[in-house]
Amino acid sequence: MKNFSLIALALLCALFSGGPARADQHATELLVGQTFVNAVPVGFWVGQERGLFKKYGVDVKIVQFRGNPVGTQALLTGAIPVLMAGPHSAVAARAAGADLIEFATVAPTMPYLVVTRKEIKSAEQLKGKIFGVSGTGLSASYIGVILGLKHLGLDPRRDRITLISAGNEVERQIALGQNGIQATVFDRLYQPMIEKDGFPVLADLGALNIPWEHDVLLSTGKYLKESPRSIEGVLKGLLEANAFILNPANKESVKKTLVKNLGPKMGDGTAAYEQVTSLWVKAKPYPNRKGIQAIIDEVKNINPAVGKLNVDDFVDESILRKLDQSGFIDGLYRKGIL
Repeated sequence: MKNFSLIALALLCALFSGGPARADQHATELLVGQTFVNAVPVGFWVGQERGLFKKYGVDVKIVQFRGNPVGTQALLTGAIPVLMAGPHSAVAARAAGADLIEFATVAPTMPYLVVTRKEIKSAEQLKGKIFGVSGTGLSASYIGVILGLKHLGLDPRRDRITLISAGNEVERQIALGQNGIQATVFDRLYQPMIEKDGFPVLADLGALNIPWEHDVLLSTGKYLKESPRSIEGVLKGLLEANAFILNPANKESVKKTLVKNLGPKMGDGTAAYEQVTSLWVKAKPYPNRKGIQAIIDEVKNINPAVGKLNVDDFVDESILRKLDQSGFIDGLYRKGIL
């Protein structure tokens, strides 16, 4: 861990060594790790573009990490104070004693579409089939698929549904076309691609109210206790950005932000905009406790120690609740931002 800390710190210094920070003189630079590539950070992108974090005393810089384990290590070694990541591996780390705390959500709903080969017309026909996911173990798609299948009345073990690691979306699309797998899940963002290739959508798991947390904001209990004003600044900037995003009058601006950060594969940004405004961006982004409990209940089948974890051991929404009870959030909408 010591070696990782030195490497992480060297990397972060290299990333931000291009001269003095350009932050507002009253804003403190704050690094936020990100462990995925999707539309979830839209609130942070909008907040940066509009200077909302600086307005509340923090100059947010986003640092990309390859996967939850690397980002989590950076958080735990103090290289970064805040991390956007999936809670699936975080609950396991917390159960093992890591000082990880979720203080808000950035994606409380499952985004997955169950996509199959054309000959599969019903959930019943998934029995005995090969189901491709991005990775097994504690990957979001693996845990999400198991919960989704159970919601559809299926059990992978009982119904002989084999879950295999089949790569990223493009690789899974190829495997589906070649019958290497008979079903998989795609993020809603890829629906235009799916429809173009003629693969049927068997189920929209995001529309089934399956308890879930896709990505959350993590810190350490130590940092939350010692630096509550920094966390409050992050939350205030994000809350105001969310109000901007949820205002239909700002649709075209938000779409441009999404395309700018996700690239031309997003088209004009319409699909991404519809996803974030319908599933993820919330006026009051409290942790989805039912979703965390559902994840704990599933992860404990992989790691029994997680079964001892209580949701309250992992979630601390006190700073967000303080802002809510003070009227700060409601005030954003009364001011006409939405």
